[in-house]
Amino acid sequence: MANIAGFFGFVLHALFRPLFIPNWKRIGWHLGKRLKDILHGAPDTGPSKEERLAQRRQDVLKGFAYFDTFEELENWRPEDVDPIQIANTPLLPRQELVSQGITGLKPSKILLCHDYKGGYHDYESIRPVDVDVEDYTCEYLQYIDTFIYFSHKLVCVPPPTWINLLHRNGVKVLGTFIVEPQSIDVDRILQETDGNFLVAKQLACMADTFGFDGWLLNIEKKFPKHTEDRTNRLVKFIESLKQHAGDDKQVIWYDALTIDNEVEHQNGLTSNNLPFARASDALFTNYKWMPANVFEARRIAKEHNISAESIFFGIDVWAQSTNMSGPPRVTYPPEGGGGTNTGVAVNALGNLNFPTAIFAPAWTFEHFHGQDKESSRTQQAPPPGRLLEQTMWEGANLPENVKCDCKRGMQQHRMHFQNHPITRHAREYPAGSALYFETNFNRAYSDGRQEDAMPHDGPRYSAQLGAQSILPHLLPMSRKAWDNLHKRPPAQVLYGEILDGRDERGVMIYCKDVGQAKHKSPTSMPAAPKVEQGLKAHRLRLFNLNMPTSTSLTAHITYDRPRSSRNIKLGFYLAYSNPGPQASRSYTYHRSPYAPDNTITQTIPISTDPSHDQRLVELGAYVHTIENTTPEPRFLLCIQHITIKPTSSIPTPSDYEITDLHITTRGITPYTQKRLAWTFHSDYPSHAKITGIPYSRTTGPFSHFLILLNGRRIGTAHACEFPLLRRDFDARAPKDGEGEVDAEVEIQVQGVLFGCRDRVLSAVLRVTMAEVGEEAGIGGERER
Repeated sequence: MANIAGFFGFVLHALFRPLFIPNWKRIGWHLGKRLKDILHGAPDTGPSKEERLAQRRQDVLKGFAYFDTFEELENWRPEDVDPIQIANTPLLPRQELVSQGITGLKPSKILLCHDYKGGYHDYESIRPVDVDVEDYTCEYLQYIDTFIYFSHKLVCVPPPTWINLLHRNGVKVLGTFIVEPQSIDVDRILQETDGNFLVAKQLACMADTFGFDGWLLNIEKKFPKHTEDRTNRLVKFIESLKQHAGDDKQVIWYDALTIDNEVEHQNGLTSNNLPFARASDALFTNYKWMPANVFEARRIAKEHNISAESIFFGIDVWAQSTNMSGPPRVTYPPEGGGGTNTGVAVNALGNLNFPTAIFAPAWTFEHFHGQDKESSRTQQAPPPGRLLEQTMWEGANLPENVKCDCKRGMQQHRMHFQNHPITRHAREYPAGSALYFETNFNRAYSDGRQEDAMPHDGPRYSAQLGAQSILPHLLPMSRKAWDNLHKRPPAQVLYGEILDGRDERGVMIYCKDVGQAKHKSPTSMPAAPKVEQGLKAHRLRLFNLNMPTSTSLTAHITYDRPRSSRNIKLGFYLAYSNPGPQASRSYTYHRSPYAPDNTITQTIPISTDPSHDQRLVELGAYVHTIENTTPEPRFLLCIQHITIKPTSSIPTPSDYEITDLHITTRGITPYTQKRLAWTFHSDYPSHAKITGIPYSRTTGPFSHFLILLNGRRIGTAHACEFPLLRRDFDARAPKDGEGEVDAEVEIQVQGVLFGCRDRVLSAVLRVTMAEVGEEAGIGGERER
């Protein structure tokens, strides 16, 4: 009923919108600002050309690539690319989610447009960095179709850490080509020779070289008046970019420049942006649309045979904030839209079969303030940004320890959100591909303190964005229901928590009793199913999947159990969808043995039924109902690694060798850097590529490499090079040689294959601090 009421409200708003009185105050603000820019021009307060070049050369050593001018763009060459700037993880081909046919909701396809604090931050670099507070990573990637890395550079190439993270989760990642009012030489976009547009050719080559999936084109400046045949030439530019990029890349047009050569946002598909939308793969509309814009877009799209799935309506997450200069930012719904109510607009668009483009989703980390750096070091609760992510995406209660500077305070963010979290209305994709799934539950942030450190000593976290894995569902119900368990009748539930220790990672499974004994009404909790020997058990779904049972697949699950769980019957379950209109499901349960003080890898064959269209659609944990003698949660199991892959023989670590471990130098003086470098080879080239298992064009069968110094991991590499820092040696040198330039350390590289938890070990390289010298280092964070 709520969805029906929301839909009719959407229609009524569209019908009566023409009666609304214009906001003259806002119109006057825009006119005044435009007149001031015309008379005086925008002051140039940015860095000089030399300063930008120096900063860019430093950023190359972090894995970043971007370009500020057309001259830099046109002069770029693929052979100048640093190996650490290239992503190694291929895009995992996704399947569609197998629906249970019970919700009645129309989920919307989601695009995220990044725009976080200007972009290119240290935590996005290819090396681990120590931080006191968490930054934005997005932990809801199974609900995301496309991710755009956005920054106010002319050419914004996504950092390889983002590309690896997103590709591992099956998410397409695009860079941004943005021409802003202060940009110069905008007419160079349309320059062509023999039908070739140099800018288009360069952009296509960049996407291929750096390893990402296409471009957002955002032109927010008019072409010079003397430019002839602007619209047709711009359409040809877009078509040229698509042709050079290839069918596996995507080009999205942002709703800014019109066919009249005016920067005039249409907030939908109109005749003024139709030629550009048709030439592109998709349209990303501005975020001030109203229902009338959506209905008009549907009409025009139908007339011109454009799929509604290619028209992403923008939502400005920042529109909910009221502490910003200038006129209020507006996004649907007009009252309180964006922010915690982003899901309201996602719901409205899904009901009309349109996808959604969410702009600046890291608002949850930027807008609010709560814990300072000092208190964050000592508190064990999740940081405010992550809690506010749960509010916006899952409908969790707003955390109590955060504040904002909105005129109405936190009240501004309390409307509607719990009934319309984004995940309720977004299209979910299954984890993994048809023949391959793997996760080590890495959440990009781990405990940054040493084992013997006090809670307030040192940075709280060690961050390495590119190492984040596919993350599980952790709750057996909606977040809103979870936050209100104390109001429910007694029940026993399973839930999970991510373990992100310095050297230990996984998902910890707990069981706890919830609810109030005074309730006598029937519980709305899911009933505990009967499993082996008719006993009841509780399930926790960890991953949705979509894998055929006609192919022989095997699951490998690595876990350990605490001694306190040795007498508890628990394990893992698999769910299969059965063909037919009812979309019924069947379950198999696999008991997990207990081994004292040992880590176990349990092998579970996936049921095969080549005569039916049965699919493996779910993997989770289960436990028999237990008598809990304490109100505290009971720790049952820690899952460290899961792989599902073809049962047929695949390469093993013994088939490969990591060789030629050495120290090299990269960069341009005075910005140079010492690197650890290596190569790999195999005596079995026929094993190089196995059906269903990813294979990298830069690291071959290796997913990543672990870098160890004196036996302790100092980072993860996704290239065959890894930057070395002076502090690596300061912290790891033997105590009797601490601080001495001739103190020797041992470095080793461990290669981790796709689909295999075992490692390929290199020989040990012994080096001294003197061999690394003053050139080691990446530099510090700075404002942008």
